Amino acid sequence: LKIKKSDILGIGIASVSMEEDAKAFNSENSVGYSLDNEGNVEILKVGKVHAEGLTKKELKEKIEKGLAPYLIDPLVIVKFINHKVLLLGEIKQAIIPMPDDGPLTLLDVISAAGGILPTGRMDNVLIIRDLDSVKQFTRVNLNNTSIFGSKNYYLRPDDIVYVEPRKVRVVITSQTSQLISLVITGVSFILLLLKTF
Repeated sequence: LKIKKSDILGIGIASVSMEEDAKAFNSENSVGYSLDNEGNVEILKVGKVHAEGLTKKELKEKIEKGLAPYLIDPLVIVKFINHKVLLLGEIKQAIIPMPDDGPLTLLDVISAAGGILPTGRMDNVLIIRDLDSVKQFTRVNLNNTSIFGSKNYYLRPDDIVYVEPRKVRVVITSQTSQLISLVITGVSFILLLLKTF
């Protein structure tokens, strides 16, 4: 994945230098690094480092090179902090954070949310993806094994997964069940009267 302006990055710095030296770099921004309008992040002593369009590995190497005059053998770890997937519809609505160490699958997020509700359709799950500011809509059938070979099986940051409801959705409340009981009792009573007379 390439770093975008909307990303918030976690950048950790370690070194064989004195621990206090490395601590100064890490304490500067504990909540994460946002990119400025030009796509840069500000690193203590190094200054502005261009991050937009780079991979995490490329940015890590760039920062390590910039830190070399200040720390002995600097080691930098770069992570995405704000990558997530949004779940909507007939599923427990949730925001699932994306792991930074590997891919997140469609089944992973559905499982993390507790599964699809009985009122949801497994054969018509909608994935909404933002590609270069253009919304892409793809429908997936979870009842079909071809999902495992689909390009949509692996989710991307900021994907939206929408589980469509079945056509018939009956919501029974305590008042509804009481009303149904009264109607059935009334109909039975009328039929009994008709039969008697």
